Amino acid sequence: MAAPAASVAAPAASMAAPAASMAAPAASMVAPVASTSAEAAAVVAALMETGSSALSGPSRPRLSSTTPPLPQSTSGAPTDVDVLRVQGPDGQERVLNEPAERQLWGVLGQNQGQAIYALETALRAIKAMGAPTQELSKLSRAKSNCIRFQESERVRLDEEAQAVVEQATRAMREADQAKLALAGAEERATAAEKRAEAAEKRAEAVEKKAEKAEEDAAKAREAADSERVLRRTSSELVSQLTARVAGLEKEVDALKADLEVARGENTQLERLRIGAELLVDELQVPQPDGTTTLEARLLSISNRFGALRRESFEAGVFWTLVMEQTHYGDSLDLEGLSLGMVPGFSDEEMEELKKKAAPVAATLAGLLASFAFPLPSPPSDE
Repeated sequence: MAAPAASVAAPAASMAAPAASMAAPAASMVAPVASTSAEAAAVVAALMETGSSALSGPSRPRLSSTTPPLPQSTSGAPTDVDVLRVQGPDGQERVLNEPAERQLWGVLGQNQGQAIYALETALRAIKAMGAPTQELSKLSRAKSNCIRFQESERVRLDEEAQAVVEQATRAMREADQAKLALAGAEERATAAEKRAEAAEKRAEAVEKKAEKAEEDAAKAREAADSERVLRRTSSELVSQLTARVAGLEKEVDALKADLEVARGENTQLERLRIGAELLVDELQVPQPDGTTTLEARLLSISNRFGALRRESFEAGVFWTLVMEQTHYGDSLDLEGLSLGMVPGFSDEEMEELKKKAAPVAATLAGLLASFAFPLPSPPSDE
């Protein structure tokens, strides 16, 4: 309501200004009223000039933004005079604060009252001085024009204020209607939400009951199906079990035969194991560290063969030296032989020496083998 009040205050203030400007010269002219007709004529002329300047101009003079502010109440709170009571669409009374409009009416009435009072005083003074009737008529018309102007402005301001109040009332009614509609919509939405929640709960309960009924029906169908299957397949199951027992008996007989064959094979393997143990014992194959099986000893036979070959080579060299000592005695230089080959021979010379020594080496090898490793005598036929 502050904006409409300001719009009403502007034209009212513009009307109060010329009234005040008209009251000032009238009051100033009443004071120097003297006993001379020249002074009375001057007063009448001044009043006529002032009245014509105030009333002959535009009916709605406007003031600039330099108009002083309207007086405010000392307490700052609206009084009974400053409020407007309006009944809303819901039947409740609304209180509208219109201090600016009411103060404006007070200022306007005060200024125009002062102007009219000044005109009346001047009119009485002029009559007392015996002024001409024509001048008095002009002054009376000026007074009447001022009163009509005041009444017309009051009516216009009343209409504008009434229009503002009606607009504010309509706006408040629309706002109240919107609030009521919003409250009704919220209530309906809340009720609908509650109904939806209740319906959802009922649907969940119905769904749980349906699931329970479906589970019970499934269990009943399974029980009935199981009973029918048992009744229908009892004879078939007995015949299948009988056939299965006969088949198992045949499998047992076959397993017994396989067991006899396995026992024979096991006996043969046991003989082979005993022979292998005798062989490794004869070859003096040691048991590898961390092992206890015959398989480990058999795998180490190759190492034992390598050791035997080295021992045989050492034995051949040993008996060769012994045989040479039997031929040459102390003249054989054993320390010189321990130094290895005599250096200085070329590859061709070494090949010639090998060729010369090959037949003798073969003969010596045969002699040493028969001497160092005598072959066992063949078994007799007896």
